[in-house]
Amino acid sequence: MGSFKKIIYAVLVVGLIGMGFFAAYVYKVVIRPNTAFQDAQKVFFIYTGEDYTSVEARLKPLLENISTFRTLAKRKKYHLFVKAGRFILKPGMNNNDLINTLRSGNTPVLLSFNNQETLPD
Repeated sequence: MGSFKKIIYAVLVVGLIGMGFFAAYVYKVVIRPNTAFQDAQKVFFIYTGEDYTSVEARLKPLLENISTFRTLAKRKKYHLFVKAGRFILKPGMNNNDLINTLRSGNTPVLLSFNNQETLPD
């Protein structure tokens, strides 16, 4: 009976260590801030017809670790559905926030005509 308990304890210890490594990996990829700029915000444009590789190449100078962004983008399938638009990136954003912003955080450009009362027909 004593050796059975030792095996159970060993399996539990190895499992806890494995869970610790997995938690550290998830923190590094998903939760840890990944922006490399200190400005109040960066405006990032994705142009019509642009694919994931060009978006990733243009994001590279703005990120501390592009490989963790790439890992989560593939996991969340962002690389398949890149949308054009204007996006506001803030310092301290993590990869999850970045991908969610690039998916659905399109900020419209406000346009106003100050020199006309009405538009001519």
